[in-house]
Amino acid sequence: MSKMRILQVAQKNTFPPYDGGKLAMLSMAKGLKSQGHSVEQFFASTPSHPALAPPPEYPFNVYSFPLDTRPKAGSALVNLWFSNRSYNVSRFSSEAIAKALEKQIVAGNYDIVQAESIYGMAMLEPIRSRIKVPVICRAHNAEHLIWQRKAEGERNPFLRSYFARMAVRLRHDELNLLSLADAIVPISEVDLAIFRRIGFAGKAFVSGVACDLKPATEARPGLQEGSLFHLGAMNWLPNLEAVDWFVKDVWPVLHQKFPELTLKLAGHSMPERFKKLEPFGIFSEAADDAAAFMERSGMMIVPLRSGSGIRVKIIEGLSLGKVIISTTVGVEGIQAEHGKHLLIADTADEFVEALQKLTEEPELAGVISKNARIFAQHHFHPDSLAKSLAQFYQTVINA
Repeated sequence: MSKMRILQVAQKNTFPPYDGGKLAMLSMAKGLKSQGHSVEQFFASTPSHPALAPPPEYPFNVYSFPLDTRPKAGSALVNLWFSNRSYNVSRFSSEAIAKALEKQIVAGNYDIVQAESIYGMAMLEPIRSRIKVPVICRAHNAEHLIWQRKAEGERNPFLRSYFARMAVRLRHDELNLLSLADAIVPISEVDLAIFRRIGFAGKAFVSGVACDLKPATEARPGLQEGSLFHLGAMNWLPNLEAVDWFVKDVWPVLHQKFPELTLKLAGHSMPERFKKLEPFGIFSEAADDAAAFMERSGMMIVPLRSGSGIRVKIIEGLSLGKVIISTTVGVEGIQAEHGKHLLIADTADEFVEALQKLTEEPELAGVISKNARIFAQHHFHPDSLAKSLAQFYQTVINA
């Protein structure tokens, strides 16, 4: 197989890799590079994710262009009443950044342009007809499903109506933008089925998130350490919603049953309100090195209720042999088995049951930890994922 030149296009950079999206983009780029392919990266530099100088050891050439994606009341109202397009998506469609991208694509002589999510596709949209090489969309989530689930779980009728309206718009935009690609690479079979259901009929190849497996350590932090932790960027709405729900509805029940239990919250953009919960056994801390934080912490919780795609943090946790308690939504797209590789809990009572089971069966944490690492090794090894993805890209080029 000939070596390819690939341009990765994204709405944010990959460093530092503190959230799942950045880790997913970076792991794919590293995997393709490990197979001998050349990867360069083009990022939008936005107010929420400004362009940073890459670290000295960063292995890729990086290009960026400023893009003001800040929500503005006037344009949001115009969009709401006079457009059928998602305001979230429209903020990434810009003639200026598209022209900069076109210039880079021509100069770089690439074989593949890989857009990260529909937001990367929105950046390419104004020039799509002029791009002569295959465009691939790496679909990290079914974006419309996030808003659809948020609408279904919202009690306020006004907000429920608004979220439902946004979900319909995102579904329309998602299908249109995915259809502009020569092929899509969903992150899971679950997401591919969703895209097929909304009408995507193009070429597709499912590729999960690679994870570098760390050497097994002698100790596996578990319930005996008396702590749970949640790690995730809090500027991603499903994470924020998940922690709000857990703190309000689950933690009081857990803390009453296990009064010595503590909860650590870590992640980018942590709201101030979570930093004031120490009297209730909830602590916030920085986690610049996600793997190091996870290794020194107890059991991992993933209380997602409205997300989509694969949770990269779960894959990291599995690879580290962490004991994970996740909602059904949190583990979607990962074929891990309840009671074998992790535990699933969707209500406060089910979280209590999971912890009670681990307390009554002290050996269970060790069994789950060992099974988790074996599962991650089999399903998310970087070399095998990158090799099969590169082979798929070659078929797209040759088509």
